[in-house]
Amino acid sequence: MEMKIGGYIKSKCAVRVTSGKHSMLKLVNEEDIKDLQAISAIAMIDFVSVPFISSKADVMNLKEALGSTGMGIGLLAKIDTIDAIH
Repeated sequence: MEMKIGGYIKSKCAVRVTSGKHSMLKLVNEEDIKDLQAISAIAMIDFVSVPFISSKADVMNLKEALGSTGMGIGLLAKIDTIDAIH
């Protein structure tokens, strides 16, 4: 990757990757899982939208990470790359 403009990235900022695979990025982190667990304890979650899905394995890994919390939660996979279609 090439950095177009140098500098520091502040906390809680978004970074946009405009090309290449996103396989080096985690789909969700531990904080995301904890947040979903906390929300699902007080409200029913029907669906979670997940960007940067590049394969079926991404979906399966996310379901596994959610564990029993995610058994009833549907995933909406946002297709960002041509690889995700295959």
